[in-house]
Amino acid sequence: MNSALQALSHTNVLTEYFLKNFYVREINRENPLGMEGKVALGYGQLAKSMWLAPPGGALAPRNLKAIIGKFQPRFVGLEQQDAQELTAFVLDGLHEGLNRILDKPYTPITDSEDRPDEIVAAEHWMNHALRNDSVIGDLFMGQLKSTVTWDCCGRKNVMFDPYNLLSLPLPKPKVRYQEVTLVFHNPAQTPMRFAVPVNYGDRISNLKVGLENMSGVATDRQQWAEIYNNKVWAYKSPNELAESIRPTDVIFVYEIPPRAWSSDEVRRLNEEKTKARQAAEAKLRGWVVGARFDVRDTSQKWLPAVIQKVALGRVLPAQQQPPPPRTPTNASSASSAGVGEHTEDGKPVNVRENTNAAADTRALEALAAAQQGKGTAAAGSNVATTTTTNKPTTRVAPPTETNELPHIEVTEFGQGITQQQDTSTGPTREVLLYVHYEGWSEKWDEWIVNTSPRIAPL
Repeated sequence: MNSALQALSHTNVLTEYFLKNFYVREINRENPLGMEGKVALGYGQLAKSMWLAPPGGALAPRNLKAIIGKFQPRFVGLEQQDAQELTAFVLDGLHEGLNRILDKPYTPITDSEDRPDEIVAAEHWMNHALRNDSVIGDLFMGQLKSTVTWDCCGRKNVMFDPYNLLSLPLPKPKVRYQEVTLVFHNPAQTPMRFAVPVNYGDRISNLKVGLENMSGVATDRQQWAEIYNNKVWAYKSPNELAESIRPTDVIFVYEIPPRAWSSDEVRRLNEEKTKARQAAEAKLRGWVVGARFDVRDTSQKWLPAVIQKVALGRVLPAQQQPPPPRTPTNASSASSAGVGEHTEDGKPVNVRENTNAAADTRALEALAAAQQGKGTAAAGSNVATTTTTNKPTTRVAPPTETNELPHIEVTEFGQGITQQQDTSTGPTREVLLYVHYEGWSEKWDEWIVNTSPRIAPL
């Protein structure tokens, strides 16, 4: 109500009309549509109170509100009403209450008959003026052209209707900016504010792309939420229109971690990885990383071990195929030291201190003899030299990652064997296994040849 009355009050010509009491002699109390002129009288008193009273203070238009509520019950009470509807009602009450036409004649409606707009407009205004003549019509009335076309015959009729209020949509800006607060997944990063551009017709998915361009956070890792009263009020769907977000809404965007895989997806991915790994390691004669075997140490004690690395060694002649792993025949006759027992310096009890490794010596000597072919060593032929030592030497050295066969130094307990590059074209290679003893420190990890009798299935 305040906005409607302030707009009318600041129309200078209309206010001067009421302040100079011109309205008193033009009040039409006989017009049944004029509400006995009470709206004009009430507004005149209000205009004088607003502009002729001493400055300062506030004025409550209770009298005018009571008059309006008497003739239009929807404006009774303190409920909020539309300002445009109230303005239209006050203007109509003033116009009919101040209408100078006491007896309104009948005016027929004529068709345009393809006449010029100027003639048709003047004719319609003349007919309107015969029934309506007031200060409101002088200041606020206009004509609105409307055209009706009949599709069946193509005939047109033009009319000019009087109006004192015209509703026009407010132009919307093409681009507005929505302020959002981005909360990073890393708690060490401080939340940042961004002004995301919003175009007419955009969806939340378009806003996500804009925020990704400014912050670098991928769209699939953004969760948009509306915050109200320090709580999440609603989550925004990517397909939701951006118009649902008002400029005053508090919007937080949370960076979420990468999507968590479901149990079925994890199982399927693990199966695919396992199949791929098994296919790739099939060339290594089935020795798979992560497999568990029994490995015998130098004290003839069988210990459970896990294969951590698998690599190709030297090429074996075709007639020398690696024997299958041996099963321990008398594991109970091993040393009485339990798995996981250590001395004060952290070394396993009675493990790897015995240099009597006859089985390993025989296996390595067989490999050296196979390298010599038929037991001869001529110039330019494959050469293998064997040296014996009484102390434990290093483990099997892992191969280098090259396409050519490297120079491999094979050393086992009790024997040191140096083998030159083998020129045999046999189809089989050695497989070098890097094993870790369960329950022991990593310093005891070692490389073992798959043909060694020291390794056997559990």
